[in-house]
Amino acid sequence: MTGTLLSPDEPPACVTLGEPSASPFLLVCDHAGNRIPRRLGTLGVSDSDRQRHIAWDIGAAGVTRQMAERLGAFAILQSYSRLVIDCNRDPDRPDSVVEWSDGAAIPGNIEGKLMKLRIEADLPPQAHAQVLSPQLNH
Repeated sequence: MTGTLLSPDEPPACVTLGEPSASPFLLVCDHAGNRIPRRLGTLGVSDSDRQRHIAWDIGAAGVTRQMAERLGAFAILQSYSRLVIDCNRDPDRPDSVVEWSDGAAIPGNIEGKLMKLRIEADLPPQAHAQVLSPQLNH
């Protein structure tokens, strides 16, 4: 299968808040979202499991948004679930895409569905680097 993982109408891998030069603070929220790209379906994970900690850090996005507002800080929030690919892990590590999490099977990961596209979608750490690189020159 060729193409891209994210459709043009889907959110980008990362969302940014604030202006990079407005504050000395940088906030990064790696597991802010529990979205799964449409091309991956549900990964075989139930709606209730996607609301659990296995999919995201519940409340982390809200805390990051409040901190960014209070500090006037620049923030980067990951839009997609850690079940798609964990942006804290090198994509070459076997635990960057888990097959099981907290006793729940992730069938779409066991099948290895669209693995190459997941890595190329800039969901792993390089997404943060791409957001930051133009800002670091300020």
